[in-house]
Amino acid sequence: MNTWKYIYSLSLCLLAFCFTGCTQELIDTPANGNANEGEPVELIFSTRIPDIATFETKALGEVNEERSLIPLWLIVFNKSGYLTQYKQATYVGATGSGVEREYKFKIELNQTTEFRAIHFISTEQSIGTLNYGQEANLIGDLMTTSQKDAYWQRVEFEYGIQDNAETKGLMTKVPLVRNFAKITVEENLPNFVLEGFTVINTPNIGSMAPYISGGKFAKYVTTGGACMDFNDIIAQDYSGWIPSGMTLENTVNSVGTAFDRGTNAFYLYERAVASSNPTFVLIKGKYDGGTSSYYRIDIGQADAQGIFEYYPLLRNFQYKINITGVVGTGYDTASKAANNVAFNNISASTETQNLLNISDGVNRLYVNFTNKVIVTEEPFELKYMYSRNVAGTAIDNSLVQTDLVTVQGDVINSWGAVTGSNNTGWKSIMLTPQALPANGVKEQTIKVYVANGLSRTINLILRKPWNINVPTRSASGVGTAIGELVTITFNIPNDLNPAIFPLEFLMESDRRDIQNDPANVDAMVVGYGPSNIPGNNINAFYFIKRLEYDAYLALNNVGDQKAVPCGFRITRTGTTGAETTVYITNPYFVQATTTFTR
Repeated sequence: MNTWKYIYSLSLCLLAFCFTGCTQELIDTPANGNANEGEPVELIFSTRIPDIATFETKALGEVNEERSLIPLWLIVFNKSGYLTQYKQATYVGATGSGVEREYKFKIELNQTTEFRAIHFISTEQSIGTLNYGQEANLIGDLMTTSQKDAYWQRVEFEYGIQDNAETKGLMTKVPLVRNFAKITVEENLPNFVLEGFTVINTPNIGSMAPYISGGKFAKYVTTGGACMDFNDIIAQDYSGWIPSGMTLENTVNSVGTAFDRGTNAFYLYERAVASSNPTFVLIKGKYDGGTSSYYRIDIGQADAQGIFEYYPLLRNFQYKINITGVVGTGYDTASKAANNVAFNNISASTETQNLLNISDGVNRLYVNFTNKVIVTEEPFELKYMYSRNVAGTAIDNSLVQTDLVTVQGDVINSWGAVTGSNNTGWKSIMLTPQALPANGVKEQTIKVYVANGLSRTINLILRKPWNINVPTRSASGVGTAIGELVTITFNIPNDLNPAIFPLEFLMESDRRDIQNDPANVDAMVVGYGPSNIPGNNINAFYFIKRLEYDAYLALNNVGDQKAVPCGFRITRTGTTGAETTVYITNPYFVQATTTFTR
């Protein structure tokens, strides 16, 4: 008689955890037309490393508080993708502690007005000697071994590297992406005690950068410098980059003392979905006061038909497994648990419902979004694609149904003809919203499905744009000298829908006379693009105030609103009485302005 039971319910959520920092010789050929072209310029970097206290291991995942111990490199490429320079930054010092600890580095880079792409890489692993070559090959081949970690980011400098505010802005608080994933297991059950867990079939090497074949690198952070969510990474056709020569560690045959590590977080190099020897979790615990036994948990999702598919284990994401129920004793040995199928596949996790594609192990259905808040009456596009194989190369959209007759509802007023091919690429439906409600919100769901059971539910919310309230500023004004501090605060409702987060507010001055001052509130990232000032048909620099939902909840309440402070420093002298207008823009809100007087 079988003596095992199984964990019958668990949820797995994907949490992006972002690391911020910045840091860099070879050959750089000067271009013509600039007196300083090719001359070295010393630049100072500032950096902050969040979540220091959350890392529990001595290998992957641990961040030493003294960043001077970890080399920080800048590797520079020109517009044709060829290496021009690489150099290590010099640590200057740090202030603060914990998540507020800030670090400074300095480096000399060659000035240029030509396009440059810089890879920021921090690692204790030697990067070796980089010879003249292509960006994709040089960076794509960099790897770490022996559980050494690496942190990476790629930043484009459209107008080159110069000793000016634009260059310094782009190199401030560059968000570095870890090259490893984090797995945690939690439980809070009266009939089960978690004694430990381990992860089976983990890669022995990890690439330093998330390379996508074709010379591209995955974008891992938003314009505001925060980590993108799992759906956005997958949507770039990125499922993990594995360097050649990878072999598996922590195999079924070596589980022995693996559970001696207890319940501390497990860190591993990134791994794409594998057709054989998948990566999974082994749990050790006591059920109902009995002896220790073992359970296997596969890391993935199941569709409505219960057919399971593994997640790719992507760098810079936390895979959090929450055990919500145990109904009996597990296997009596770890080997037995590892060599048998898991009877606890994930079936109803809120986080998995937001994935932009779903597979039954044979077929795959894609949509371009699963949640949308609509604040205009402009038509928008719902796209779908169905493939008769998991790789997505056998497109057959003729099998997809959307029940267009029932699409009309509280949110959708009408729809256009379905466009696109049945056999190649996406098909599209143009949906036109109802009139915006005068008050409150309207909600509607649409289902896109295939006869075999694959489906995605689309959640739609219709409402008027929210208002930004700008409190009246003090009449005392701001001084006329350069370096004067000014804090701009705006208020937003305290009951915003979590679906619209993270929010990014663009702050643009009509006089171009401010820059972010992290010491005077917090840090913002510099953006560049079409001006948000009405009538300004030019490109302009602006500052991006990013709000994650947790940070939003922590803001100070002002009545039924949340106060959002933004710190700036004056960059130009001014005459007494001169007025600066700052425009605050976000697509979910009515544009607002605030002014200050010199």
